Amino acid sequence: LKYIDLNVISVPQTAIESSISETAMLIKLCSRMFDKATIVFKDYNPDNIDDKRLNQKMLKRLSDKQQTFKYVEEEVSKYLFIVGRKDIQQSTSKQIYGIMSVLEQTERIVDAIMGGLVPLYDKLCRLDMTFSTEGVSEIKVFIWAINNHFRELFTAIEKHDAKQIASVAQAIDLTRHNTESLRMSHIKRLWNDDHHAVSATHEVHTQLIDTLASITSILSSITATLSKSIITDDSTK
Repeated sequence: LKYIDLNVISVPQTAIESSISETAMLIKLCSRMFDKATIVFKDYNPDNIDDKRLNQKMLKRLSDKQQTFKYVEEEVSKYLFIVGRKDIQQSTSKQIYGIMSVLEQTERIVDAIMGGLVPLYDKLCRLDMTFSTEGVSEIKVFIWAINNHFRELFTAIEKHDAKQIASVAQAIDLTRHNTESLRMSHIKRLWNDDHHAVSATHEVHTQLIDTLASITSILSSITATLSKSIITDDSTK
């Protein structure tokens, strides 16, 4: 724990600010896990056995980061519970519930990484094939966008910047809007797949897009919670 300090727990607003900073660090950890879990798809080469083995070992090590995440999340939640039992203002209580909601939402992203992205790579390796050139390009752009959302969100929370959070929310909504076009592009390639190359990886490709879309949706929910009850224009004045 980097920011949580029991010595300031008697000052609710200071304790809240510490909890927000700790939550930002958890989002950063989640971002790093996402990066590790997706880079293996961007650079996947079915013919490179050594790379596949190294990638699988790297993905297995993500379970250690998952345990770190769960530990910090539990400690922040306990800390907030103690703060919430004190005589606090309604606005502070609203922030506490908001932070706990963001913690839960971020944990859902970690679960999507570990329960969705990691097994999908193993599944792709068993196929011993890769996506179409167009499919790889689209996936790279999607992953790049999510990585960028993570970075900008962390910075906005760290700075307690309500306007920047609103800007991140708009960017995430644009990514969500573009998701359906990715699905349609894949379906069109599937229809024109004379050599059955696209159909061979269809299931993995679809599941990967769905998982990335789910993570994007959760990020959208996080920004909504932040703007509504944690880092508002009033709270940053």
